[in-house]
This record gives sequence, C-alpha cells and structure tokens, in this order.
Amino acid sequence: MLKEKVVMLKLATLFMFLLIVSSLVLAYSKPVSVIYIDSNGVVHINATIYLTTGLNIIYLPAPPVIETVSISLNGQELPFLYNSSANALYVVAFTSGNCTINYVANVSIENNVFTLHLSNGYMYRLLLDPNIILLNVPRNISRYGYINRSILYIEFSDKQVISYIVKPPATVSTPITTQKTEMPQQFLSSAFLFIVIALAIVIALSLYIYFIRFRGGKGKELELLNEVDLAILRALEKRGGSALQSELQKDVAIPRTTLWRHVRKLEKLGYVRIEKVGLQNRVVLVKKLR
Repeated sequence: MLKEKVVMLKLATLFMFLLIVSSLVLAYSKPVSVIYIDSNGVVHINATIYLTTGLNIIYLPAPPVIETVSISLNGQELPFLYNSSANALYVVAFTSGNCTINYVANVSIENNVFTLHLSNGYMYRLLLDPNIILLNVPRNISRYGYINRSILYIEFSDKQVISYIVKPPATVSTPITTQKTEMPQQFLSSAFLFIVIALAIVIALSLYIYFIRFRGGKGKELELLNEVDLAILRALEKRGGSALQSELQKDVAIPRTTLWRHVRKLEKLGYVRIEKVGLQNRVVLVKKLR
C-alpha cells in the first residue's frame, strides 16, 4: 500500500513538472506577427501573444495608432494601458491563454516614402498588396512567395526598418481632335481669317481645361475614394465641416477601427485634418468633393 502511494506521488510530481515546462515553453517562445500593407499604404498588424494570469507586459511589433488597438482573449476584449516610451501594453488577464492583438501601425511619411519600424522579439510574416513597392529587402528572410499569384509574402525575424511607396494611379489621356472648316476663299480676308483661327484656339483651350478640371479630376477622385470615404466626407459637410470621431461613427454606422482607417486615408489624401481635443479626435474637412 505504501509503495502504491509513493508511485502515485511520483507520477503526480512528474505530471506537474511537465505541465510547468510546457507552460514556460509557450510563454517564452517567439510570437508571430502578421503585417498587411494595403493598397493605400495603411499597415494592419495582427499578433498572437501568450498571456499568463495576472499582469502582462506586451511589447508591440510597431508603434500603434492607439485608437485602433484591440486585444481579445477567449472571445472577450481586454482593457489595457499603453506606455508610448516603451511601446508596450499593460494587460491584466484573469486566465492564461493566447490573446489576439489587432491594430493599425503608426508609420512615418516623407516625400511619399512610408517608413515602418519593427521591434525585436517577433517572427514576422509581411503581406504586400500589388499596389505597394518595397524599397528595401528585410534581413533574416526564412521564406517568401505569392498568395493567389498577387499578394507577395515575406517571412523574417528580428528588428527591421521597412520602407515602401504606393504606386500612383494610372492616368489615361484622351486626345482632343478639332475639325477644320473650309470656307470659300473669296469671302475670307486675312484679318477675318486671323479672328476665326484665334476663336478656334480659345474654344479648344476652354474645352481642354474643362475636361481636365471637371472630368479628369472627378474621375481620379472616384478611383481613390470608395463608398465609405464618400459617406465620411458627406457626414462632415452635413455637420458644418467638422465632427468628433464618435459623432462620425454614429453617422456612418461602421466599426471604430474601420472608421479610423478611412479617416487616416482621407488625411493622407488631403481631404481632412485630425485634431486632438482632450482624449478625443476631431476630424476637420479640408477639401470638399467637386
């Protein structure tokens, strides 16, 4: 009887040891972060992090647009505090497990070149929209290839600086043809002929300017803006040219993170300006649609 108790005690000790070791392996293995750069140059980051019960410090892959950060564990969102100097989140978890972090990264833009700073401690999987041109090759590449023959993916690790640009929209020029009107030679004096030619030139230039400013410009705007972008601009016009982010979310009726991505896109295109009002963001209309 005593031997059986000793054997059971040893088995229980071995089981607890294996459980602790497996938990430590999960906790200290390098997490994976998926980075997607969309056609507008906006960086979307997804990371899976193992949380233990209690206070956790999560060092993010890249600086976030803090309003877009979302942390969920077992289907429930968790509250957090953000330390900008350390680029870290402080999260309290009541159970252990893998949490999912989603947010839009805060990138710098200079001379139309986007720069993304990635921190150490992650395995990265970078996905690039066909509209994105990468200006440098990441170090420590382990795999690369294409998804559906269009989305380039690159897997790498460690601290990196990624630079890229967005392809400019393609422009189609339509030649303007003018018809030559022939009139009997005997009715045209040299002065009258000069006036007719001058009028034809003025009319042709007017048509060309009209086409470029009103037809071409509108077409380019429609190519860059989708229905959500247009709805945001119309909502700002109805509110007199400015609105808080929470007011816009009620008007457009879309999730907060989706609204913020489109507001940032409109800011880059020069349609709106974002102002900080206390703890909220005010979106100011800068350029109206023609």
